[in-house]
Amino acid sequence: LDLVEALLRDGNLKAAEEELKNARPSSRKSLVSGHVDFAAKRYAAAIKNYLNVPEDPKRNVFLARAYGQSQEWKECDRTFGNSGTLWLSRDEDVILKGTCEYQLRKWEAALRTLRAGYEKSQSFLVQREETALLLEMGLSRAALDSVFLRRTPSVAESLGLAELFHNKKLIDDTLIILEWTRSKFPFDLDTNLTLAKVYFGKGQLHATAEAFERAARIDSRYAYHSAEIRRQLGQPQVAQYWTPLVPDEKERLKSRMALYVDTNRY
Repeated sequence: LDLVEALLRDGNLKAAEEELKNARPSSRKSLVSGHVDFAAKRYAAAIKNYLNVPEDPKRNVFLARAYGQSQEWKECDRTFGNSGTLWLSRDEDVILKGTCEYQLRKWEAALRTLRAGYEKSQSFLVQREETALLLEMGLSRAALDSVFLRRTPSVAESLGLAELFHNKKLIDDTLIILEWTRSKFPFDLDTNLTLAKVYFGKGQLHATAEAFERAARIDSRYAYHSAEIRRQLGQPQVAQYWTPLVPDEKERLKSRMALYVDTNRY
């Protein structure tokens, strides 16, 4: 059984299943069989094996995971509740416990779970789930606070949080997060490109042009976008500044021809 568990940790499921056949029936074999079934995504079989193991908090965590994967939310919630505080040891268990409570419409319990998990691990994964839950509950102000009152996120984490707000059509809040991110990481390409996309969707072409120009100073591929937006804004002189910086020959020609047409230089 030690070998089976080692093979599972190494991701060698087939060898683990073969080795398990040689083990004698026992409570521990049922537990390890549950682990093998869980790894193979046979969640109903995993539940059956875990139920053959004497109940204790550790076994209940394993069982709750299997219930959660089977979307048996009520049993998942009950079993996590009988696991003591062991669910706090892994971010995945914190998130799954919160998911089970959310699916049962136990909003406040899910929020408490995620907040307790974040206090324990300071994990971005848990923070993101908490923010998403607050948005689902319609608490956009509290969700925005959860972004700024936690630890300073990385660029990728900030963009991930901004995406949650954008998916809920909370455009002004999205821009608050993105501009805050830009203040922390002014030369990050993805941040400036995301700002350009959001501002363009909102119809704010001046802000769109500024975002593309910042991106173009980092990566010249976006000089074409800078020239095109400035041309659309009726600013041919600024567009003419960016056009020679366009690295792609065809795009550079296209930009130059558009400027000629706009200024009646047929």
